[in-house]
Amino acid sequence: MTHSLASLQAFIRRGVAVAASCALVGFASSVSAADPVSDASSPQAQYSAAHDAMNAKNWDEARRLLMGLWTRAQSYDVASSLMYVEYHTGHFAKAANYAAFAIRNAPPVANRNELDLLRKGLDELKQRVGAITVIVNRSGAEVLVDSEVVGSSPLASDVYVDVGPHVIRARLAGSESPKVRVDALAGQPNTVQLDIPLATTADPPPSLRGPGAIAASAPESRDNSLDYTPTIITASVGGAALVGGIVSIIVAANKQVEADDRLGKLGGDNPCAAGIDATQEPECHDIHQLATSATTLRTVAYIGFGAAAAAGFATFVLWPRSRPQPASVQASPSVSVSPLGLAASIHLRF
Repeated sequence: MTHSLASLQAFIRRGVAVAASCALVGFASSVSAADPVSDASSPQAQYSAAHDAMNAKNWDEARRLLMGLWTRAQSYDVASSLMYVEYHTGHFAKAANYAAFAIRNAPPVANRNELDLLRKGLDELKQRVGAITVIVNRSGAEVLVDSEVVGSSPLASDVYVDVGPHVIRARLAGSESPKVRVDALAGQPNTVQLDIPLATTADPPPSLRGPGAIAASAPESRDNSLDYTPTIITASVGGAALVGGIVSIIVAANKQVEADDRLGKLGGDNPCAAGIDATQEPECHDIHQLATSATTLRTVAYIGFGAAAAAGFATFVLWPRSRPQPASVQASPSVSVSPLGLAASIHLRF
């Protein structure tokens, strides 16, 4: 750290060639055009006096002069000088913030070696301070760290703070985010999300309404958080029932075909009737089992299809809607099995 900042001091004392050729000249001309000043109070004179104070290690006077320039126009050369002053007064977080600003706003003609020194100085300062990345949900909001405005959202870079607790918040157009406490540690990054609520326009009080004004009826409340859980459940049950029904009907058909084929191979009109040949009893028994299984599976398939239809209708009825319905509909599906076949019904109540 000492080597990097000593090198920085050397290039600052050289007058910051970039500032002399670009930033400071433009700064001085823009100020003098709007507000003529004497040579003693010109930006060049104040900048030179600030560096004389720095060479004399009169840090308070150097800061006073540089802050006067900073409030009039924030520039690369002034930020570089303030970084060095704040470091020597032990304000490492402020030094890091000025260094970051100088690096971001370096003019195109800035010396590459000087920028490398600034970057090395910032890297070493980061090991002494905490870094906070502040994310705000609304643009143009003032970001405050411990009641001090550090910029407007979105911030151009991290905010560097001294080690210890800090309170972060943001405000915009009368609205303010909740305060977030951060316990900063040296060299450790932190991320803070600040959410500023949207401003709501309230109805004027009755005293401000005209004599013939009629109070507008409040709009019907809507629940923006729609719950899809019941529909997901019913749709899943319906899908499973449909798949089960299809599988059952396919297996039942295969078993029935096999039973018919084996029965046809025995020959005769009714080869498995009472009084059949004893040698055919095992085969007839197997054929009977196949036919019974096919009948059972068909029944299961019909039940599955009915359940799938009922679940589909229930999914339609339970599907959440953003607008209130004029009437409620209650559905009670039912499925029954009798010796005569399968019966499915749905009872609606309005």
